[in-house]
Amino acid sequence: MLKKLIKHEYKAVWKFLAIAAAFMVIMTIVGAAGIYILTPEATVYSDYVRDYNDNVSGGAATATFDFSSLLAGLYVMAYVAAVFLLTAGTYIYLWMRFDKSMYGHQGYLTNTLPTTPAKLILAKLITAVSWVCLSITLLIGSVFALLAAIRAASGSELTNNVPDLFADLKQAGVSVPGMIILFVLLVFAAIIMSVLMMYGASALGQLAKKSRVIATIAFYYAMTMVINFVGTFIMSATFRSFTQKASAHFGGSGLYLDNHNYIEQIGLVYRSVSWTALIFLILIIAGSIALYFLTHHVTSKRLNLE
Repeated sequence: MLKKLIKHEYKAVWKFLAIAAAFMVIMTIVGAAGIYILTPEATVYSDYVRDYNDNVSGGAATATFDFSSLLAGLYVMAYVAAVFLLTAGTYIYLWMRFDKSMYGHQGYLTNTLPTTPAKLILAKLITAVSWVCLSITLLIGSVFALLAAIRAASGSELTNNVPDLFADLKQAGVSVPGMIILFVLLVFAAIIMSVLMMYGASALGQLAKKSRVIATIAFYYAMTMVINFVGTFIMSATFRSFTQKASAHFGGSGLYLDNHNYIEQIGLVYRSVSWTALIFLILIIAGSIALYFLTHHVTSKRLNLE
C-alpha cells in the first residue's frame, strides 16, 4: 500500500515541480549563453566585439553597454525568481498539498483509505524529501554551470585550492571522506526535519476551530524559533568547549592555536566543526522523530476535519 500511496503522491505533485525544474534549467542555459556572449574575451565573438568597439562612436558604445546592463539586470531578476520557485516554492507547494490532502476537504477521502496514518505520512514525507533533494541538487548544478560558463567565457583560471586543502587536512589527521559523509547526512537530515516541521505545524494548526491557516503559520514560526535557539546554543557551547580543551582562542579573523602551527590549526578547526556537526545531526534526528510522532498522534487521535 505504501508504494501505491507514494506513486499517487508523485502523480499529484509532479507537474508543478517539473515546471519549476524546467524553468531553472532554461534560466541556466540562457545565463550560460548570455555570459558566453557578453564576456567574449575567449570566445568566437572576441574579434567581432573588438572591431565593433573600435568603429562605433562613444554614444553608441554607451548605449550598447546600457542595453547589456539592462539585459543582465532582467536576467538576474528572472534567475532569482527561478531560484525562489525551485526552493521556497517547492516547500510551499508541498506544504499546501499535505495540509489540503490531510486536513482540508480532501482529508475526508484521504483519512478513510484502507491504510494507516503512518503510511500516509511516510508516503508524503518520502515524496516531499525526494523532490526537495532534487531541487537542491538542481540549484547547485545550476550555480556550478554558470561558474563554468564564466570561466570558459573570460578565459581566466578560477582559483582552486581544494586539492591543497584536502592535502593539509589529511596531514592534520582529518578524514576527508568521513567529513563529507557527515555533512551530507547533516544536510539530508535537515531536509527531513524541515518537511516534518511543516507537517507538525499543519497537524497542530488543524486543531484550531477558527483561522487554521494563521494557527498553522504561528505554530511553524514558534517551532522555528525554538529549534533555532536550542540548536544555536548547543552548537556554540559544544564548539567553544572543544576549542578550549585544545588551548585555542578566537582572534579577529578566526580560530588560532597558541603555537600558531598552521596544520594543527586547520585540523583543529575542521575537527571542531565536525564534532559540532555530529552533535547537531543527533539533535536533528531526535527532533525529526519527535515531529513525526507529533504529526502521527494528532492525525490518528485528534483529527478535526470540521
